[in-house]
Amino acid sequence: MDERLTQLLAGLRCPPDAMGLAWLSCLWDMVDAGEKAVVALAGTAAGRRPLGRGKGGDVTVALDEAAEAAMLAVLRERSPAPHHLISEEAGELGGVGEWRVVVDPVDGSLNAKRGLEPYGTTLAVASGPSLRDVIVGVVADYPRGHRYVALAECGAVSTRSVDCPGQVQ
Repeated sequence: MDERLTQLLAGLRCPPDAMGLAWLSCLWDMVDAGEKAVVALAGTAAGRRPLGRGKGGDVTVALDEAAEAAMLAVLRERSPAPHHLISEEAGELGGVGEWRVVVDPVDGSLNAKRGLEPYGTTLAVASGPSLRDVIVGVVADYPRGHRYVALAECGAVSTRSVDCPGQVQ
């Protein structure tokens, strides 16, 4: 397991259950893959190239598509359970099972297109159809290198608190 993730887990009120940890590990790797794809294209003409409209209604550009492709490749490979995918770009991609994976591949894509901060990604996994069913969420701020993790009933932590232990969150 990634050392940064191990450090974050130590800051939670309780350890995550096995499924929560499995999903968190998968999301963490999805963030890594998305970051590599987006940072390489942020602020470039190639990254701004329009490709059409995403299912969320926004114009999808090359950096959106690259991030989503990288993240979904990790999800296909590392998913701990069958799931239903909901992505801002691709929309709902069926699937079976009780788990719902929600992906915004590039949160703040207008900034990313311009090479400005902040931009990153937002991911969540839920065990049912409503917000109260979310068991784990990860938000990443790519340019600043911060990640925020929340696990149901265990609390929320961030790399900011690991990097700056005395900082008020």
